[in-house]
Amino acid sequence: MIIDTHIHPYCGTPDRKYFPWRQSWHICMRWAYGGGLTPPFQRDARSLVPRQEQRMSDPDGAYTIAAMDHQGIDTIVALPVDYDINWGQESQFTVDEKHAYLQMLQTKYPGRVLGFSGPDVRRPNSFQLFKRGIEEYGLKGFKMVPGCGYYPWDERLFPMYEYCLDNDLPVFTCTQWGSGGGYRYARFSDPMHVNDMLCEFPDLKVVLLHAGHSKLDWFENSIRTIAGSRGGYIEPDAWLFGYGLESQKSLMPSNAFNDEASIVTMLAKAKSVAGTFRILFGTDSGTGPAYQGDRSGAHFGWRTWVNWWRKLPETAAKYGHSFTQQDVEWILGENAARLFKIKPAPEWEWPYKFGWRYRNPDYNRGGNQEWSPFGPDVEAKRS
Repeated sequence: MIIDTHIHPYCGTPDRKYFPWRQSWHICMRWAYGGGLTPPFQRDARSLVPRQEQRMSDPDGAYTIAAMDHQGIDTIVALPVDYDINWGQESQFTVDEKHAYLQMLQTKYPGRVLGFSGPDVRRPNSFQLFKRGIEEYGLKGFKMVPGCGYYPWDERLFPMYEYCLDNDLPVFTCTQWGSGGGYRYARFSDPMHVNDMLCEFPDLKVVLLHAGHSKLDWFENSIRTIAGSRGGYIEPDAWLFGYGLESQKSLMPSNAFNDEASIVTMLAKAKSVAGTFRILFGTDSGTGPAYQGDRSGAHFGWRTWVNWWRKLPETAAKYGHSFTQQDVEWILGENAARLFKIKPAPEWEWPYKFGWRYRNPDYNRGGNQEWSPFGPDVEAKRS
């Protein structure tokens, strides 16, 4: 089973834009003049605006499913994008409409798409928006982007975390430095802040999208954060193939194209520190007119990603590291299948939980001894 745990389907049309205008313009400026390109600049960023969103929009999901079938992908995790507050402008789609779109994909393609609820926590009634995404639209978890301007330990997020704990839902959080140029507020994305979040909610299932790309110390922070957690995972997407066009791969940070030895060594360290059962396959890609067929999976083709993982045991051996085919199968889909209970595996569950929420509760939160492995009588003697 192959599950891509990081896909962004978009439902924009020529008449209605999913992205705020400033976000689209920022992307077009980077396409035209960034990414290691040098003067003289021949491209006109203004000419890119009309097609920026349409090249990756898929309002009915047809491109997505066709690409999955062509490339042999069984299931995707479809994540919404709510960057409106980050850009100071509203999308022409409400958060509810974005959630309804993902519900449509889930219903139209059962078993192939798992959608997430993901309002910016700073929105008015953000918890109600999140909860409606789960209860009315049937979405499967909570997605957040701290780089929009808040930390993962922000107490405004705590109601979402409690809800996810109560309903055994995962939280996906972005931890990448990003593409630079002010696209996000990078300081909020450092994975060390997820560790602070787990201090308060140690039983939460948390996936660190991007695994700190493209900073090596952030990768280290990622694997250290999940190592002792009850339900932590990394999803290392861009560490493999970077961001951008294949023609610019030599300009990217270290990746499997230009520095295979380093990437394999990093993955070996992740295996040693946290275990391959804590690594998920994801591409942080989308589908649409420009991302179909062999150009799916961030232009490289999903098969390129899958084949790289499948060859990891052989590749790793060249650099003195060891991976098994079982490791590969876990990463490509079995870990995600357990996370989403597609293939329940109770033997993988810890026999106990940590049991508390809020390590240092204040007067507004109440007590933190909601559960003890010793039972109430023994716990009373211990306290």
